[in-house]
Amino acid sequence: MRKKSTPSGSQWLGKWSRLRDLEIICAIVAERKTTTAAQRLGMSQPGVSRAIAAIEKRHGKVLFHREGGRLQPTAEALVLHRLGSAAFSALAALDGSLAEPVAEHIVVSALPTMCHCFLVGAVADFLEFHPQVSISLYMADAEDPAGSIAEGRVDVGVSDSVFLHSGVSAEPLLQTSAVCVMPSDHHLAAKPWIGPDDLDDERFVATSHRHSQRAALDRIFSDSGVMPKTTVEIDTVMDMVEMIRRGFGVSILNPFPIARFDVTGLELKPFRPEFLFQTNVMLSANRPMSVSVRRFVDFLKDRCRSFGLP
Repeated sequence: MRKKSTPSGSQWLGKWSRLRDLEIICAIVAERKTTTAAQRLGMSQPGVSRAIAAIEKRHGKVLFHREGGRLQPTAEALVLHRLGSAAFSALAALDGSLAEPVAEHIVVSALPTMCHCFLVGAVADFLEFHPQVSISLYMADAEDPAGSIAEGRVDVGVSDSVFLHSGVSAEPLLQTSAVCVMPSDHHLAAKPWIGPDDLDDERFVATSHRHSQRAALDRIFSDSGVMPKTTVEIDTVMDMVEMIRRGFGVSILNPFPIARFDVTGLELKPFRPEFLFQTNVMLSANRPMSVSVRRFVDFLKDRCRSFGLP
């Protein structure tokens, strides 16, 4: 018997209930209680509990754990939450009600160098295209820039450091190779690239130990059996660049975003072996992303594609 083909326009028939599943999961991730999630969904509290049990059975995975009267999402629930948030943002964009711009406010945070050398210009250009949006740009706390995102005080963070936090998700923005930054008249400035051996007993401007890259760089020096001579240890990259410019040593840094800022009097040489920096956009893993936040993140990604870096 010949099997009937399904018309291409009907391939979602019978599957629209999946959107309702995602809506229920997103509501519980956001509210963490079935009672408030039920109010948000227009359902009864027992109805929400039954729905979650049915969804977990269909997926064959536990999505929430109950801790202290609150529902804590598992990793699987957070993945579905992100998918659901993206789906609902796409549906909202198709809604004719968005024909009239809705005023939104975005809170953005990053460490000082990222703010000064990249985000100030990017925010200004974004606002030119989206005048209905307002943005607050803050310097992040170097100790825990992810905490303010997880707690809902910041919408978007940008960082090239690694901060593991269950309440924060990361989207890649730009990957760059480390460079050795030195004064233009430095004796190593004529070399095409710099290796660890070149820096043995060389005056060195170091990042503080709380930066995630410091440990990785120390391992490279240790494995190579070399020891630069640290003259100063500094928290912010902008201050490190100024100390290098004034002749206090060289350093191994992420060229983004300093290579697009003022590097007068400096040389940026490739460092070997390759040492990669991953700059990420940090977002809440527990809150739906607004349309304006999504647009801003996509704008940052487009801006980074235009960077020509060493």
